[in-house]
Amino acid sequence: MDIKQSLLRLVNSLHAVASNEKDIVQQIHLYEFLSSFLCHNYSKTFSSPELEQNLTAVSEQIISEVSSEFEENHILHVMTEAYFVGGHTRVVDNWIKGDGRRHSVFINNPSSQIPDFLAKTVQISKGRVIINEKLDMIDKARYLCQEASKYKYVVLHHHPDDILPLLAFGTKKFPRPIFLYNHADHVWGCGYTIADYILELSNHHIDFSCK
Repeated sequence: MDIKQSLLRLVNSLHAVASNEKDIVQQIHLYEFLSSFLCHNYSKTFSSPELEQNLTAVSEQIISEVSSEFEENHILHVMTEAYFVGGHTRVVDNWIKGDGRRHSVFINNPSSQIPDFLAKTVQISKGRVIINEKLDMIDKARYLCQEASKYKYVVLHHHPDDILPLLAFGTKKFPRPIFLYNHADHVWGCGYTIADYILELSNHHIDFSCK
């Protein structure tokens, strides 16, 4: 048996363990591990419908309250974390600079850097930088969902192995349009099934994302 077959067997085993776990907190931890494993180990796939389906089912269980009121012309950019250097942080910065509407940035890692240039750009647009300081994944998902529902549009710039958007937005209760900026189309990622629109970097991955 070659290494690819071995990895696929391991992935299937991890799926089975996670889906059969009755404790929802432990189940989320298992899916975090599985997502990280898939992202960092080649397994002949760029997404996992099974993982996404199971996490959206968890989302339906943990999300109860969603705001029905939202601000017109206000866009929320959701990031796992931001950096002083790196592509997708500059994408968010330039996106805000090139658009005349109000923009805010929601960062899910409380220890993330907050680059001065990004904070200034958000401030000029009359938005704000929001840090998700919740520690528990369920609390973090509930807070993200509740806050994001107050905006006209939500744009995901999360890390490809970050399952938090699936937990926050997997529920049918979330009413706002979601755009996924596919900045890591070269690796496995999650969050495709909760997106109303997928924004691609190249024509190469359009066919794949449609499938």
